[in-house]
Amino acid sequence: MKLKPTTYVLIAVVVILGAVAAAGGSRLWRQITAPRIVHDATPAPQMTVAHATPTGAPAAEGWEAFRDERSGQHYLTPPPGEVRVLRAAFAALLHRTRVLSTSDAELLAYDREVSMSQARALLADDFDWSLLETLFVFVHSGMGPENTILCADTAHCRVTQAVLGIEAVLIFDDEVCASAGAVPCLAPLTDAQLDGRDNLITADFEKDAAGVWKLTHWEMSALPAAPKGW
Repeated sequence: MKLKPTTYVLIAVVVILGAVAAAGGSRLWRQITAPRIVHDATPAPQMTVAHATPTGAPAAEGWEAFRDERSGQHYLTPPPGEVRVLRAAFAALLHRTRVLSTSDAELLAYDREVSMSQARALLADDFDWSLLETLFVFVHSGMGPENTILCADTAHCRVTQAVLGIEAVLIFDDEVCASAGAVPCLAPLTDAQLDGRDNLITADFEKDAAGVWKLTHWEMSALPAAPKGW
């Protein structure tokens, strides 16, 4: 029996998915679908801040200008010192909502008040971050690659990174933790919840008049889940 070309394509897809499943299931799926935003392979994310896009030479020493070939957009990349500050700010904010998996004792010692204080100091005056006082902190097993920090100018930058392998949640709620007998309490997530809660975090920062990078936008985008039944 002669098969149609579309049939061959369907067979190939089934074989590929079967191989991925055999190689590690949903955890492998999350790893291979984690975004790797590199200028040579993926269009750079569009900036949401309203200001002029740089088209000429960098405005300050150490900043490098480039044009994304796919989108045609112009960006700046910050010097190493600014990169360190921006990544540290991103990490402090991420820590308010996500924490890297470790021993139960260390997770339960998470200081919510300190985390809130650190995050609050990094918020722009006119930005109301709904996650600042969250009662739920997700526990994850790893991070995606550190994507290049993209800046529209020397005062507006974007940091993006994926959070992978979310496996539990740290809860700071008296009612929810009543059965555990202590606050915070730790609760594991189901396999379905694990796939649905891996995400890409996008954070926009603006440098204020005092030269401090402040958060102006925070976005979480769901990563592709493993096919049903994995």
